[in-house]
Amino acid sequence: MKKKISQQLFNLLFFLTVTGLLVFLNGRGCLETPKNLTMSALRPFQKSAQDFSGWINYRLDTINSIGSLKEETVHLKEENQKLLAENVKLKEVQRENDFLRKQMNIPLSKKLNLRLAGVISRDPENFGNYIIINAGKKQGVEEKQAVIVAGGILIGQITEVFDNSSKAMLLTDSQSSVSVITQQTRIVGIAKGKYGVGVLMEMVSQNEKIESGEIVITSGIGGKIPPGLVVGKVKNVEESDSEIFKKIVLEQLADFRKIEKVFVILDY
Repeated sequence: MKKKISQQLFNLLFFLTVTGLLVFLNGRGCLETPKNLTMSALRPFQKSAQDFSGWINYRLDTINSIGSLKEETVHLKEENQKLLAENVKLKEVQRENDFLRKQMNIPLSKKLNLRLAGVISRDPENFGNYIIINAGKKQGVEEKQAVIVAGGILIGQITEVFDNSSKAMLLTDSQSSVSVITQQTRIVGIAKGKYGVGVLMEMVSQNEKIESGEIVITSGIGGKIPPGLVVGKVKNVEESDSEIFKKIVLEQLADFRKIEKVFVILDY
C-alpha cells in the first residue's frame, strides 16, 4: 500500500517538474524552434484534414439539397394532380351544361318533365341493344318512358326499372318498335331496330313518296312516347314491285356508342 502511494507521489512530482520546465523554457523562447518544426510537419496533415472536412460538408449540403428537391418535387406533383382533377371536373361540368343548354331547344309544343341520368353500363354482347342508366323507381322512372338526348332525339325507351337504375332498350334493338311520321310529307310508319346496327322505317306503302334527307319524328300514337321526338333522317329508300311496302333506312342523328348523359321523359 505504501509502495503504491510512493509511486503516485513520484508520478505527480515528475509531471509538475516537466510542466514547470516547459513553462520556463517557453518563457525563455527555447521552444520556438521545436514548435515551428512540429507545425511544419503537421501542416500537410492539417490541409488534408481541412480538405476532407470541406468535402464532407459539401456532400452533406448536396444530400440536404437532394432531400429538399425531392420534397419539393413530391409537393409539386401533388399540386399538379389536384389541378388536373379540378380541370377534369370543370370540363365535365362544362360538358353537362352544354348538354343541358342544347336540350332546352327541344322543338316540342308541350313542356316535358325530364329526368337527367347517366349511362352506367351497356350491352356487353351486342352494343346496339340496350343501356343501363342511374335513375329508377325512386327517381320517378317507369317502363315504356322515352329516353332522349340533346336536341330531342329519341334513342330508346325504358323496359326494366329498379330502385335506382333502369334498362333502356335502344331504337336499334330488333325488338324496338315506335310509331313515326315524316315531318314534311306526313307519311306514317313504324320505326324498327335492325339487329343492333340501324333503324328501318316500315309499313310504308309503295305508293307513298318519300325523299332522302327527310326528318322522321315520333307520331305520339300509343305508349308513353310523346309526338315530335326526332327518330332519324331518311338515308335510303328501296322500292320493289314485288313488295307491298318500301324499305326505308334511317340515319341516326346521335352516336349511340358515345352517349354518356340522357333524359327520361317522365311526363308530357
